[in-house]
Amino acid sequence: LTFAACETIRSLSRLLDLTWNAGCFPTFLSALAAATGSVARGLERLALDLAEHTWLRYPLSRTGLVQHLGEAVGRQWEQWPAAALRDALAFDLAKCERIVPRQAAALFDTTLEACELQWVAEEVWQATIAVRGRGIKLQHFAAVFRHLPGSGGRTVYLFLYRVRSGGGMTVEERRFTAPPPA
Repeated sequence: LTFAACETIRSLSRLLDLTWNAGCFPTFLSALAAATGSVARGLERLALDLAEHTWLRYPLSRTGLVQHLGEAVGRQWEQWPAAALRDALAFDLAKCERIVPRQAAALFDTTLEACELQWVAEEVWQATIAVRGRGIKLQHFAAVFRHLPGSGGRTVYLFLYRVRSGGGMTVEERRFTAPPPA
């Protein structure tokens, strides 16, 4: 094998470990397979791009990985597949890591309309009442997704992060699609 072939294998191996083996990117990997015909082809394409930009040489947080993957997706795919892949990346990140609203990655669209803001406030209030007095810390994050499978366009997802002292974090997702204007 040439040095370039070994580097490609190393990059693909690292990306496979960070995505597939981490178990945190099911929506993204499914969207990647749909965009390229197979997860393997999609990961190879991303690994080559990320290796070229040397992102895989350094330790990456999950958020850093998602940001770099989002940039690679933008370089490697046309507008629609890229938008669907970026939405899938953002969705998977919000499902596995608590997103702080004012520090959300650029992949997230956090601009909500008035009816969406009202829905979020009501859902958070109900969730807060449900955990009151149970020793559970509740945090939330809401974002708009347009290209997730089965979403049918603009859909607001609310992620409820619950943490109990001495226990792990659980994430619940709720979604809202505003009715079309009359």
